[in-house]
Amino acid sequence: HVQIVPRFYYIPYDKTKRIPVDLWYETGNTLIKVGSQADVENKTMYLGSPYRNIPEEELIKTARIEYLTYGQEENKTLQDYQREKLNKDDIFIGRTHQIFLSSGSRTFIGETNNLPEEVTEEKARRSVQKWYGSYALPNLTFAVERGFDLTSVGRVNREADYILKEGYIVVNFEILRTIRDDTGEGDIRDYIRLDYKAPKANQWQIEGYNTNQQGYPLDEGDIILYYTDKKASDDFRVR
Repeated sequence: HVQIVPRFYYIPYDKTKRIPVDLWYETGNTLIKVGSQADVENKTMYLGSPYRNIPEEELIKTARIEYLTYGQEENKTLQDYQREKLNKDDIFIGRTHQIFLSSGSRTFIGETNNLPEEVTEEKARRSVQKWYGSYALPNLTFAVERGFDLTSVGRVNREADYILKEGYIVVNFEILRTIRDDTGEGDIRDYIRLDYKAPKANQWQIEGYNTNQQGYPLDEGDIILYYTDKKASDDFRVR
């Protein structure tokens, strides 16, 4: 697994400040703080979705390598692996406050032309991996200054001063570590810290991340800016 932890900030439309915030969201009649014990809704992903535009050949070749590695011990056929890679639509990728990218969300894309005799096609293809993910805030999300208890006000008034408005919610990703062995119950027993933002090997800088974009006070790892005054259901409705 690759573990990614989102952090949240608020930037007003005039771009004059950047402050850390807590996010709360409504589900039914319940108000839930992102990162609390109640924030347990699982997020899933469909890797083979046509909307992702991942070449089918990339998925099939990845399935073949996974079959050669795990097929016998899992008692699955090559066709099983290919079918799962193309059609599995419930790959677990974490929750709103924590993202886990597992082997089910990666593909192998290493170059296999003109290989030395001692390097197999499987080994070469494994040498370069592409990891896919998905992330979205809940539809009805509120941003408040960090530490403010939104449950203390009773019924939430979206126009009240304690709700941050007329700006953006910034989602910042801290790419934390790779996990080698996870029991699935939060007992992380073996991991390698990635230090993606290490002083001497800052991967954001190496990849050319630009924090100077149209005057926004951005930081390395900022991935998404959401409007505070809009929500997904303004554009999309579930029937």
